Amino acid sequence: MSEPPAPPRHPLIGRPCTIRIVTLVLVALLWLVLMYEQARNREAVEREALNGAANLTRTFEEHVVRTFHDVDAALLLLRRAWETDRGTFEEWVRLLGEAYDEALLVQIAVIGPGGRLAYSNLDPDAKPVDLSDREHFRVHKDRTEDALFISKPVKGRVSGRYSIQMTRPIPNERGGFGGVLVISLSPDYFSEFFATIDLGENGSIALIGTDGIFRARGSRSQMDVEAIGRSVPPGRPFMQADAPAAGYYRVRSSVDGIERLISYRQVADYPMVVAVTKAVDEVFAAHEQRWRYYQLGAGLISLLMFVGGYLLARSLRFQQRYQNRLVEQQARLQFANDSLRTLNDIATHSGDNLAAKLQRALTLGCRHLGVEFGIISQVAGGFIVSRPAWHRRVPRCVTATISS
Repeated sequence: MSEPPAPPRHPLIGRPCTIRIVTLVLVALLWLVLMYEQARNREAVEREALNGAANLTRTFEEHVVRTFHDVDAALLLLRRAWETDRGTFEEWVRLLGEAYDEALLVQIAVIGPGGRLAYSNLDPDAKPVDLSDREHFRVHKDRTEDALFISKPVKGRVSGRYSIQMTRPIPNERGGFGGVLVISLSPDYFSEFFATIDLGENGSIALIGTDGIFRARGSRSQMDVEAIGRSVPPGRPFMQADAPAAGYYRVRSSVDGIERLISYRQVADYPMVVAVTKAVDEVFAAHEQRWRYYQLGAGLISLLMFVGGYLLARSLRFQQRYQNRLVEQQARLQFANDSLRTLNDIATHSGDNLAAKLQRALTLGCRHLGVEFGIISQVAGGFIVSRPAWHRRVPRCVTATISS
């Protein structure tokens, strides 16, 4: 007679614990991929912002170079007129004033060799103001080379306005020092360039001398008047002697505590540096907003995956219980059927005597009770001793010999 079949063994993938583990792994992979993409997108946003700032610095540099070149050409032209025919000098000044943007030129002046104002287009009859203490006068008096000089922003004693002095020395008849020709530029002129760009609420663009002094600074088409003439904080990379001609860095402002990305570029042929700054928070504002949406979406997906995994594991657990019970019932029915067949064989077998038939029936009953009902019976000396179900680990029947 066959033993009852064991409950079916489910494959690993069909087990509830496997479903839970797979769900956890999938959620972890989802967040790992999302974080990787977030970091990659952040790098792309920063790279795009720096490329945009670098393009702005290059454009602003070209604007500054073109302006300085044109003004220097005007200085040379006016100096020649002053040296050769002072009668036509006034006419040249008028023509240049008409040719240039009126927002650019503040004043055209001549300082005599003694440091006294010899001419000003603002007031040709102005008193000879003493300008011998001005840096743009002393630098030419103290050196012999004919070179362009660009001063720090100073407040004019005739114009009363802050301006950047671009100067050339005027030689006298003997080749010595004969004075200084000055064209004063308005820092407000560069606001026309600021008006064409948007660097955000806390971004800016600046023109800085290699001496660390702001010549112009502004954003959103407005000049930062308070910054004019101030020094940049020490230790900035572009102020180092071995600094590359162009680069970028990130720094937190010591004034307002705002962290900024700064792209700079040294102006070709002039002792100037142009710098474009963008606030880090503003650069990554759109990216951070998208990241919050992604986090919300990933959180919802993770929740759905956990709920789905739980429901699937629960369904599999119930299904397995149902299958186990079904197999158990089938086993019991099969066992009962086999037992009845055996009893029928005993009853109809004519070759056995009564004792053999009883012996086979007792053996069947012992086995039936031990397997089906969890009881182990011992037949000895005409007595049946029953043992509880926890003795099933050593199922055996000891039967006494029944004599006919």
